[in-house]
Formats: sequence, structure tokens, C-alpha cells
Amino acid sequence: MNTTAQPSAVPQKQLPALLRLQQNAIALLLLIAVYLLVMYATPAVKYEPHGIVFAFQKKAPTDKNTVELFNTLPMQATVIGNLRAELSNNTGGTGEQQMETLVNYARDLAASIGGNGIIIAGEGGSERVTMIEAFVLID
Repeated sequence: MNTTAQPSAVPQKQLPALLRLQQNAIALLLLIAVYLLVMYATPAVKYEPHGIVFAFQKKAPTDKNTVELFNTLPMQATVIGNLRAELSNNTGGTGEQQMETLVNYARDLAASIGGNGIIIAGEGGSERVTMIEAFVLID
């Protein structure tokens, strides 16, 4: 009498299911690999502020560090232009860092037409400032 045990074989009915499971696992691993490749191979985009200034009167350019910020129009100030500065909402950093970047850019724009102050009307919450509209002033 032969008592050698034969190795257990997978029944023929289960074989297609196991092949599908193996194919699905391979497809999932390939999908994850492609996703990771795309995520890490894509270069990071640096978002710079952009904007425009409309000068009603053009004066000699001033130093941007002398441009002051105002909430309301100061007495005896003259509006010499209007500006708009924007920053993508997808940039990193805190809301405070974004606001500082925008204000510095708005100061650059105002100084380019000779302004020494800007009245700021911003858009966006305190967490994510995305736009500044301002009037450029000169005393």
C-alpha cells in the first residue's frame, strides 16, 4: 500500500480567481508606483506675486521702504494711482507670510510711480490672503 501523500493542489475552479487576484495586486502596485513617480518627479512651482499699477500722476520713483500703509485716506493726501497685487492661494507658508509677501510687492508697485503710501483693501481670510487692492498716495 502506497501511503505517500500527494501535495495539496489548488482546485481547478479556484485557479482563475487566484490569477485575477494576482493580476489585481500587480496592477495596484504599478498604479502606486506611477503615482509616486509623478508626485516626486514633478518640479515644485514657485508662486510669485503679480500685479499692476495704474498711475494717474507719475512721480519720480521712491524707496519701497518709505511706503507707508493706511486703512483710510490721510488728510491732505493726493491719490496718484491704483494698484492690484495677487498671490496664488496655493503657495506655502502661513497667512502672515503671504500677507508680508503681498504688502512688499504692493510697496514695490507704489514706489515705482512715486507713491509714499497705500490704502489697503485686501481680500481673503486671515489665514490665506490672496489679493490686495490699494490706492497709491503722495503728500
